[in-house]
Amino acid sequence: MNRNRLTSILINTLLFAASISIIYGYALAFWPIQIVDYHQAFLATPKDEYSAGEQLFAHFDLCKKGTYTATIYPELVGDSIVPMEPFTSQVAPGCYDTDAAVGYIPLHTPAGMYKLRLITRYRVNAFKIVTYSIESTAFSVDESKLIYL
Repeated sequence: MNRNRLTSILINTLLFAASISIIYGYALAFWPIQIVDYHQAFLATPKDEYSAGEQLFAHFDLCKKGTYTATIYPELVGDSIVPMEPFTSQVAPGCYDTDAAVGYIPLHTPAGMYKLRLITRYRVNAFKIVTYSIESTAFSVDESKLIYL
């Protein structure tokens, strides 16, 4: 009799702990969280004109909270959307005011005016992904000045 009672108490305790864990996980999934605080409305690009194949830089002025790894999906937005190579970034928490490379302008990019859009995703936990999107000021891409790497 005592053995069955002890087993029952143990099973009930484990079920209670599992229920609390699930409730906590769902609460984190819907709880608002801010990971990045951008200090500018738009990214600034150091140049106004680029060539296909050229490395693209953007100026970042932001504060990062937490040690989350970012997956960044850059794309050029103009008459068409030209996806660039996604990459991951692990930046320590803190405030940054710096220029950083975001990739190379794809060789197949048609000439025209574009904005750089960065879609950044942070996996906070198994239930939650936080997404930020920011665009740059407009710049031109000239395919006649094609750079061969």
